[in-house]
Amino acid sequence: MLFGNLARGTKNRRLFLGAPEAEAEALEQSRMKLTDVYEDWHDLFNQLSHEKFIVIGRKGAGKSAFAQFAYAKSLGMSNLFVDFVKQDRINLEELVQIGNEKGHDFEKESIFKWLIYTHLIRLFSESEAAKDSNDFEQLRQFLRKNTGFVDITETDLVEITQNKGFEVNVEPLKRFYRQKIKKEFSIKSQKAVFYKLLPHLEEVIKSVLTSRFELDNENSYVIFFDDLDVGFDINNRSSVDSIVSLLRVAKYINNDFFSKNKIKAKAVILLRDDVEKYVGDKYPDTAKMMASYAAPIKWYQDDFQRGDNESDLNIRKFIDLRIRKAFEKAELPCNQSDPWKSLVDTTDNYQQKSSFKYVLDHTLFRPRDLLLLFLPLESGESSVPLSKQQVNDFIGTYASQLVKEFRSEISSFYSDKEVSKIFKVLRKIHNDIDCNYECAIKYMNDAEFEGKDSSDVLEDLFERSIIGSKYSSSNFKFKYREPLDGSEIYSLDPDADIVMHYGFRAYFNNQRRN
Repeated sequence: MLFGNLARGTKNRRLFLGAPEAEAEALEQSRMKLTDVYEDWHDLFNQLSHEKFIVIGRKGAGKSAFAQFAYAKSLGMSNLFVDFVKQDRINLEELVQIGNEKGHDFEKESIFKWLIYTHLIRLFSESEAAKDSNDFEQLRQFLRKNTGFVDITETDLVEITQNKGFEVNVEPLKRFYRQKIKKEFSIKSQKAVFYKLLPHLEEVIKSVLTSRFELDNENSYVIFFDDLDVGFDINNRSSVDSIVSLLRVAKYINNDFFSKNKIKAKAVILLRDDVEKYVGDKYPDTAKMMASYAAPIKWYQDDFQRGDNESDLNIRKFIDLRIRKAFEKAELPCNQSDPWKSLVDTTDNYQQKSSFKYVLDHTLFRPRDLLLLFLPLESGESSVPLSKQQVNDFIGTYASQLVKEFRSEISSFYSDKEVSKIFKVLRKIHNDIDCNYECAIKYMNDAEFEGKDSSDVLEDLFERSIIGSKYSSSNFKFKYREPLDGSEIYSLDPDADIVMHYGFRAYFNNQRRN
């Protein structure tokens, strides 16, 4: 262990249920390894094995966790190869702009194709089996000579394109093309603009991945596109177009190139649900695409309301598995049949609810919510099982994190000034215990959202489950609790009162006390 000799030698009774960030659990030195606790509760592996290629979910729902788990598992498999392209490392707008300044007329679609094809070539040319063969040496040379344009990062972007332009060295690719594909390379010069190589790269991929060697080994390849919300701004048409361009390219490559040529590869897009909804509303073809090719991650199950055995809920299975592992690592006794009872004192009065449902009511039914909520356990200062007072203290701390993430989430859709106005309105709704729809609209109108309709902003808050429709003290509807079978679609009811999400209610209560 890093700093092992400096770490405390005493037994560690601190409980750590996991990191809210999936990448942190994918590290070799992680205290809670993703490979030890991840389960595919949403059948994503099966869905992506067929026509699906888009994974949709709210921030914190587990999109990145799924991809990181797939990558981690691939490291121990001889026939599954996984790689990532992350939006936070690439500035497509700047790439296109520099290209236009240098007289190159290319679109973002060309960049996405280049990234998918070169990452795919790297995966199969640098696999253990391929390394033992000289057949792919020219491809490896091609990648090495053009590494700066394969592993594109924002820090290298300006220097590479300004100094070297958009031309790449094609000589190694030429040799491979002539020797293995037995065709003449149409480009005669030693260098060429990257997008002119795309048809040749398709020929290379088709030749290699339909070869007898690949078929006999049943090799599969996956390229994940993650962090697409980084830099996304609805007021920046170019950032919206980038998402749409990627969706269209992925559909072409997965359907018209991979599938029709029986290539076992896939480009998978991880997309936030609010981004998906926005582009679906603005671009009709993407809405159809989502309906056919999207696999959603939704943790709410109808059983939660029916009062069935809550241990059967996927979100409960998620946390139970981590409780067992955390108690084992801390060398603490754990109720194996019902781990939740080891974590929380279930005999306390939770207002005619179970302790688990009481906790969940303060969350948005996401794995990250529970990991954030119980993060204070790692201090070692809390005894278990937790009392209701301790749970409430944890909820108060978590509520601040929930609000912080919500601010970040809506920053792609609202300006800083508008975000501040939204929170002023939410505070007024919270303080008004009898707030109805008309009252909430008045608060919105008073805030003066320029260029936005008050009812649209209020509806958006409902869509994000920050507010709900209240019909009685025990009857209210939140969007995230919508029936999974589609039997009922929830929308903000203008004839109902407005109810605040419990997590946000806890946040505003804390603000009032402080």
